[in-house]
Amino acid sequence: MGLWDLIKEGAEFVGDKYKNFNGEVNKYKAQYSNYYDEHLKRLFNSTSGARKIAIASILKERGIVRI
Repeated sequence: MGLWDLIKEGAEFVGDKYKNFNGEVNKYKAQYSNYYDEHLKRLFNSTSGARKIAIASILKERGIVRI
């Protein structure tokens, strides 16, 4: 296996991880889209990862926070 094969394999791995993470964010955005602002703020402070990014995105779209 050459250097370029390793680079290609690494890039594919990163791409797959990005797609999975982005899918999770979109899933949580759909799940939380009907939550009240205050509930989202509390969740934001007690979560991390894809959930936190989804909540921040919703709050930003609503004009609640600037990121």
